[in-house]
Formats: sequence, structure tokens, C-alpha cells
Amino acid sequence: MTSNVPPRFLTLLASYFVLSFHANAQDLSSWAKVISFRPETKVQETLQARPADAAGARYKTLHIERARGNLFLQSIALPITKLPAGDGKAMTMGALLRKVRGSLDEMMDDTKLKITFPSPEEKAQWATDKGDAPLTTFSSVASGVDYSFMLGEATSEHIILTTVASSAVSAEKLVSGLVWIGVSSASPLDGCVLRVQTAFRPTQAATHDDEWKVAEAFGAVWIEFVDRVRAFVQSNSGASLPELTPPTMAYLPWTSVAKNFHTPTVAWAGVEGTWRSTEREQRFRIEFHGDSSCDLIERSNKGKELRITLSVITDPKEGYIIERPNDRDEVLEFYDFQPGTREAILERKPEPSRLVLKRNSKGRLVGNWYGFSISRDAGGNLTEIKQPSKMSPKMFEFVQALE
Repeated sequence: MTSNVPPRFLTLLASYFVLSFHANAQDLSSWAKVISFRPETKVQETLQARPADAAGARYKTLHIERARGNLFLQSIALPITKLPAGDGKAMTMGALLRKVRGSLDEMMDDTKLKITFPSPEEKAQWATDKGDAPLTTFSSVASGVDYSFMLGEATSEHIILTTVASSAVSAEKLVSGLVWIGVSSASPLDGCVLRVQTAFRPTQAATHDDEWKVAEAFGAVWIEFVDRVRAFVQSNSGASLPELTPPTMAYLPWTSVAKNFHTPTVAWAGVEGTWRSTEREQRFRIEFHGDSSCDLIERSNKGKELRITLSVITDPKEGYIIERPNDRDEVLEFYDFQPGTREAILERKPEPSRLVLKRNSKGRLVGNWYGFSISRDAGGNLTEIKQPSKMSPKMFEFVQALE
């Protein structure tokens, strides 16, 4: 950690990172909902339907079961002995949770942790029990890493955040998982207990040391978050006893937990696995990643293959849409266009080809492919390009490949 972190925070962080390799089944059963949580389908589809940003990047959910690292289970509790005041009277514990989630950026010390929202409208949604899957980003000043979340579930007693990432962001410093933040009454306290539980795995940590660096940075975010909630309580005529429940961390192999405690009841929206077109040439193969992206592989009649990683756009009416750019050299070379022809095509600003997929009654995918074509004169020079939007679709049927 860098020198701008206060000593109290370093002490708390040091006491927090205690490994537990012997968590028993009873301990883990309380984590099952967090480990297994997936947002409802309509919430997932809302995220997938978000328009791309100016750079063409889209958000995707990061799935805990698809990460590569070990599982980290973090628990931080803040016993509040006296609830803070708001509008001249003591808050209820539900009002405290609404205040915490609706004023995240205002409550944080932005010299250590910055919280941002894509728009004022999305910030406002965080203060309600309903919303269109609003996003927020926690930026750790000490580590320089951004962690983005979608509000996956909200009730009067808890919220669950799901990790998301822009398709433009490298996965090396990210984590995949869930954050549960809730309030509950606890006798004999007159206040309540605010608790944060995080279940996460480094998304793409290369080594054990790399994994720990990612876990340390992510864990520090939530220690700082709870510490700032404590400061808010204290500064608004409330009181707390953080010393009663020091932070804990369990560190476990994912395989030892997944079999018994990863039991999701909601499917990830979209399509997963590898699918191939059924015609004799098997022109297309699609490797869906389950995170709103895929690898589209096209095979030529000469046996060449073109592989491009693309976003999968979910549309309630059309189905699943994959757009393959036609203004890349690798695409034009794949179609054996010579340099002069490639330049002429690029001058005409070719639209992306589109593959629009829907499931049929047999569970197969049926896709309409909108490609492009060109016309040449007697000398072989390009005279016209027919854009995908002007082409009649060619239909392909896909079946799931056995791997």
C-alpha cells in the first residue's frame, strides 16, 4: 500500500488478512446465497441492451464461476449501537441503508475512494428499491484500480452488487463476484448491524502473488467503505462499536466450494457454449462466452478461418445480434481482396455484417446473415458495394457443438 493510507487503515488491513483454509460446511452455508446470486433475467437484459459508448465499448457481467482464481470470502460488520439522525430524528435501519446506497459518492473520502455514476439519473436510481440496473464505479486511489458494479437486487434490508466490466477494460486487475450489503436488528443493540459480505475470484490473475494483489486491493475497497459508513454514523449523532467484529477473510479453492454451495436459481441471459452451422461447409462457428461476448469464426471454401471477438447484443424482439466489422484488413484479406480493392471498399465505408439469431422450437439457433457484396467492371475495378442493410439475408441453422 502507498504512504498516503492512514496508519489506522493499515492496522485494520493487517488484522483483516487472515487466511482460513479450514472453513467448514456450516460456515459456508451462510454464504450460499451470495456465492449463487445472479440478477433476474430482465435485469441482465437491461445491462446487455445498454448502448455502446463513444469508443464502441459495452458492459458485461463478470461471472464468479468463470473466473480463474481462488475464492475469497470477506465479511465486515459494523455494530451500530445508536442509529444516526436524519431530518431531526433517528433513522430506521431501512432509512440508513437507503441513505448509504443513495449517497455513496457523497459519503466517501475521495482522496482514498472515488465513486462515480454514468449519469445523474442512474445515481438517483440507487436510492430506490427499483431501477433499471444502474451502474457505479469504485475507484481505489491507493491501487489505481476501478471496480464497476451493477445493482443486481435491492430490497429495504439489503442490496446485492454484481461485478461488471466494460468490453474495453483489461481483465488482469478485475474480480468476478458479488457484494452483499445489508442491515439487520441484533439484540441487545438499540441500533442495528450493517454487514458487507463479498464473494469474489480474481478474473485473470496469472500467479498466486498476482491473485493476492488483486484480492488485497479489492478487499481494501470494502474496508474503506465500511469505515466511511462508521464516520457518517458518528458525525450524525449515532454511535458504533467496530471493535466488536473485526473483518475476516476466508481463502478457498473454488472447486472445494462450487459443488455444494454454488447453486444458482437464475440462468445467465444469452447463449453459452459453442455452436456450429449445420450446412455441409459449416461456414460459421460461434463460441459464446456467457458474458455478452463471443468469438465468431468464419471458414472460407479454401479452408482459411477468420476469428474475431465481438459483443453479443440482446434485443427483446430480434434476439441475439452479432455485428462483424467489414472495415478491418483482416476481414478483407480473409475474402482475398487485393490491396487496391480493399482501399476502394474502405473508401465506401462498409457497414458491419450482421448475424441475427433466435432459438427455434427444437432448441436450435436460426440465424439470418446479412453480408455485403461488390461489383466490378470489365477491368476488374470495383464499381459498387452493396451494403449489408441492402442485402437479403442468408439463413443458417446452428446446433450446439459437443466439446
